[in-house]
Amino acid sequence: MTVVLLGLLLALLHFVPVINLLSPIYTGLVCIHYGLGQLIRLRA
Repeated sequence: MTVVLLGLLLALLHFVPVINLLSPIYTGLVCIHYGLGQLIRLRA
């Protein structure tokens, strides 16, 4: 459920006119950070 909320929140950034130029980069970094955090928790 957290991934869905994270995706919805980051998708809203694409509608802001100036921020939408950098939001794909930020969205990718956030998803990688979240995914690696989940992987660390899974392996621990």
